[in-house]
Amino acid sequence: MKVTFDSLGLECAADLYLPEGADPDAELPGIVLGHGFGMGKTSLVQQGRHFAAAGFAALSIDYRYFGESEGEPREKNFPLDKVEDYRNAISYLQSRPEVDADRIGIWGTSFSGGTVIHVAGVDRRVKAVVAQVPVSDGRGWLQVLRNPSQWEELLDELEADRRGRFAGRPSGTIPSIGLSGERAVLPWKGPRDTSMTTSVPMALESLEKVAEWRPLAFAREIAPRPALVIAGSGYDVIHPFSMALDVHAALEEPKELTVLPFEGMAFYGGPGLVASLAVATTFFRTHLGSTVAEKQKALEPTSASDADR
Repeated sequence: MKVTFDSLGLECAADLYLPEGADPDAELPGIVLGHGFGMGKTSLVQQGRHFAAAGFAALSIDYRYFGESEGEPREKNFPLDKVEDYRNAISYLQSRPEVDADRIGIWGTSFSGGTVIHVAGVDRRVKAVVAQVPVSDGRGWLQVLRNPSQWEELLDELEADRRGRFAGRPSGTIPSIGLSGERAVLPWKGPRDTSMTTSVPMALESLEKVAEWRPLAFAREIAPRPALVIAGSGYDVIHPFSMALDVHAALEEPKELTVLPFEGMAFYGGPGLVASLAVATTFFRTHLGSTVAEKQKALEPTSASDADR
């Protein structure tokens, strides 16, 4: 179902997925889901349905300035804004009568894989976190997407843009997605993905904020709450394997690392999606407690003699 919640005075759009037939007072464990750079809740339908079928209340969100959420200018991509949206989504999920407010987990992939590490590090309401192919260092991520000359060109652009903003001019823009070799935030080795919400260029100011963002610094604050990092072993320039390893190394126990035989984009459909969701579901069931289905199963008679009692 479509729902909305307030995030610093702006309306965030979200989709709430509940287990079929769940009671209004079911006290479900809940999961907040957010997508990566330039993608929204329309790309989280399969994930939301999966977690609901597994017995969770799943809330997939559009960040402010993206998708169906409010906020101008569109495509404003400040990482700390996304952290705030996650935290307000947790508050909304806690307010739902179907949800157990003390059993909330968060899930993120790609850019939001880093966001959930940041969120869990500063918000103790998060009882379990899954970071899939996470971006752990904004500056390092922007740099690894470029060759040395392209990186220097981007730094020159960011410096010039800051001078322009100080002089009262609006921030310049850069295409959000481009093919390999094009001037863009993200290189794309195939046709542009229609699931991307980015319909207009992104402000260079957003890239400056991305370059200032380092969620890895918050990883050690998550313990003693559990964290799972999911990574792919295949070639993937957009989701560097080294960043997943950096996150896992920075986490303190209890922590898990699962490496699946896929590249990062394969986690968004087909066997890669199925495998990653199975791993995440097992983790959340372990650390958020019984789901509705498990509670119902526990109440069922286990033998004919039990049924007669």
